[in-house]
Amino acid sequence: MAGVLYALAGAFFYACIIVLSKTIQGLDPYEQTAVQLGTSAFFLLVYGFCIGQLDFSTMTGEGWALALLLGIVHTGLAYGIYFGSLTQLPAQTTAILSYVDPVVAVCLSVFVLQEPITELQLAGICLVLGGMISGERRR
Repeated sequence: MAGVLYALAGAFFYACIIVLSKTIQGLDPYEQTAVQLGTSAFFLLVYGFCIGQLDFSTMTGEGWALALLLGIVHTGLAYGIYFGSLTQLPAQTTAILSYVDPVVAVCLSVFVLQEPITELQLAGICLVLGGMISGERRR
């Protein structure tokens, strides 16, 4: 049940980021991405502080490097490219691209971070790709 609630919360906050991107005017895509990621980081820090899970003293140099890699390359660069393309690509194409993000995140964790993949993650990838394919067929 906790996983379902976390997934719903994640979907809600992702929708909030999309709405925030529509309300920010006059910034280029990378500035817009910086505002969105800064807002997300702020709320994540507040959440971590509120539940008592904010302890940076246990992070190693490798942990900091991987966190920065994930934050800057995967999230920052991907968001910059994605939000930069929203005005130049058809809505259907950007919708399909939004399906790719969670699949890329799981693949990066498996192939780059060498984390084991579970059957549940494989099922999730299949569901995401199946939703993407069925959405493309409806178009």
